[in-house]
Amino acid sequence: MIDIDIEGIKVSQADNGLKIESCSDPFYIFGNITGYDFKSNHSFYNHYLNDPINKQVKVERNGIAVIASVEYFNEKFFVNISAILDTKLDNMALLYAYNAILQTISTTQWDENAIATSKIDNELGNFYNIVFVACRGEPEKVIPFDISLFYELKEITQEAISLSLKQIGYPKDITHFLNLKGITVDDMCNVASVIDSSIDIDKFKDILLDALDDSNVIQLIDGALCIDEDISRSRIRSIDKKAGVMNETIGLILARYIAGGDLKFSFNEYQNIDQLSNITSKTSDVILGLIIGCLSRDLI
Repeated sequence: MIDIDIEGIKVSQADNGLKIESCSDPFYIFGNITGYDFKSNHSFYNHYLNDPINKQVKVERNGIAVIASVEYFNEKFFVNISAILDTKLDNMALLYAYNAILQTISTTQWDENAIATSKIDNELGNFYNIVFVACRGEPEKVIPFDISLFYELKEITQEAISLSLKQIGYPKDITHFLNLKGITVDDMCNVASVIDSSIDIDKFKDILLDALDDSNVIQLIDGALCIDEDISRSRIRSIDKKAGVMNETIGLILARYIAGGDLKFSFNEYQNIDQLSNITSKTSDVILGLIIGCLSRDLI
């Protein structure tokens, strides 16, 4: 169970979520749930989890406690945040705090590469999130707020979200991002068996997975995927004119790095084989380089 050090605040289990309550004066709350728009209430409910394996995460310091939970299903991220501040805030300050949390959800997911694959889901990402900001009450008069409070709230929220994302396996390994492009380990094994029908496919797969765990290999593949993304979204003018040369160059560098010596197969000879048709044309040279490098190391 989650314990909050702020005096008089109690957190208890409520079905598959949490009930957060003030045992003394009521909270002053703003949340994106009906009935919580600048309301005084002794309690609120949040953090309902569909997967019981997941756990809510709490980060707390300097009178700010943030509880976070993140789930991923139906190809969407669902982020729930409850922020409890041991101070009184007026409506404007509550809105600033709420907005700081929304921004932090987006930036943290971006930093952790926890990004929905659908463009519209990225644009409406916060639509799926539930955020509560609860403070000690509404001040009797408007008081100047301390900007450092919001910076600290952002830092604590970011830390809580990162810990929650870690529970569901983020950041992901490079195979996850290849899969998002429709490139699987099985696809690469199929290409390898066409290039050399005599290979031990299980041994090749072990070598491939070992290469995909190499930091230098990951950086080269990630660079190619970023180029592919920039081309598809037209982010940099004229980049498409040089993309083919760049990906072929990355592929050759990958092949020679992984092989650790001379290549046993001609890179150009296999660039147009049918089995590469499943792989997006902008990255096929990179994947071919990865495969040939692994095959060359296999045969040394």
